[in-house]
Amino acid sequence: MGKKNDVYRIWNKLKNRGKVNSSSYLSMICGLEKLDDIDGAEKIFAEWEVNHIYFDIRIPNLLIAIYCRKGDLEKAESIIKRLLESGKRPNFRTWDHLAVGYCSHDQMEKAVEALKKVILACEPRLKTHIYSLASCVDYLQSNGDAEREQEIKRLLASSQQSMKSLKTALEV
Repeated sequence: MGKKNDVYRIWNKLKNRGKVNSSSYLSMICGLEKLDDIDGAEKIFAEWEVNHIYFDIRIPNLLIAIYCRKGDLEKAESIIKRLLESGKRPNFRTWDHLAVGYCSHDQMEKAVEALKKVILACEPRLKTHIYSLASCVDYLQSNGDAEREQEIKRLLASSQQSMKSLKTALEV
């Protein structure tokens, strides 16, 4: 309801009761974004990094998405770098947020590379954000980069073939 103090008051009560789980962190970070309290969201994320028992990729992905929407791509990249350094594996959604952020902020070379990672990390029945895919293909076409355009298409075809193979295997 737009009352940041109340959000923090409830958060502190929740922590005092020891009932903080992944959903609580997700809700808190999302709520603070809506209140335009990115500093607060960063503090809650830092708290989660120190205190989490089970790793939940949705939490760093949420902050990555926030940074990408705000145009703070270096901070998004920093989170991904920390994940990789700690042995955590970003999922397709991680790379998709980054690809969309790069597209939205006209960093198309980086968007193309992130899109490749999206496709390679994509699980069956999940799809990349059509905006980043279309933007990257348009960018490659407009720059006459047929080789990388074909690479993207090969990766997509391979990914779709893998999905079909998995579906067939599951039906047997």
